[in-house]
Amino acid sequence: MIQYCIAYRNKTQKGAADGGGFDFDGGVTNSILQYCLSYDNEGAGVGLFQYESASPWQNNIVRYNISVNDGFASNGQGGIFIWNATDDPEKLKDCFIYNNTIYNNTGAAMTYEPKSINSGFHFFNNIFIAKDDFIEGIESSGIFEANNWYSLSTTKQTPLGINNQTILPRFKDIGNYALADPRQLPLFDAFQLADDASPLKTAGIDLNQRFGWDTGEVDFNGRQILKTAIGACQ
Repeated sequence: MIQYCIAYRNKTQKGAADGGGFDFDGGVTNSILQYCLSYDNEGAGVGLFQYESASPWQNNIVRYNISVNDGFASNGQGGIFIWNATDDPEKLKDCFIYNNTIYNNTGAAMTYEPKSINSGFHFFNNIFIAKDDFIEGIESSGIFEANNWYSLSTTKQTPLGINNQTILPRFKDIGNYALADPRQLPLFDAFQLADDASPLKTAGIDLNQRFGWDTGEVDFNGRQILKTAIGACQ
């Protein structure tokens, strides 16, 4: 489990794959990334990677995390970057990605490397905000429902999945996202939904009711979760 951590301003060579915030890499299983903040990293905020000789990668959870303006130098130009060198979807499977907030005013919300085939990836109740296109690369098999998609400029991409929202969320203090002390994470309110952002507090899926998932007790800020909210903070 990785939780209550901050990763920021990591570096990499232009066009490389690393330099990101957090990474579930080759052979990771039964793991959780939660309550973490990444920002201004040259690589992606969250890497979901499987290298060729690794044992199977499966059954991992990414929830209640925030990525801000990550991936502006690497080839993983997005808050989330997915790569599978094995060409076998059974080697990168069953990932549950829900109630995250991905904000990127430099590129995409999510990037798929040309070799990124996977299976059983689920994206629910996330906020995806991108500069232009929501996704770079080819999304092959993910299940998307009840996410909020918003492009900061004109885009021709259609939001993936069903039951989407397409509004610019009203956040409390979006310009004040630089934080270096993990002890202050519960007080980090930059991406809390403003009081009048009610559509994103009620349009999500109750994942426990629908699937029987244990989604935890609290959101990014340690407040009791609203089971139908979208995003990491409420």
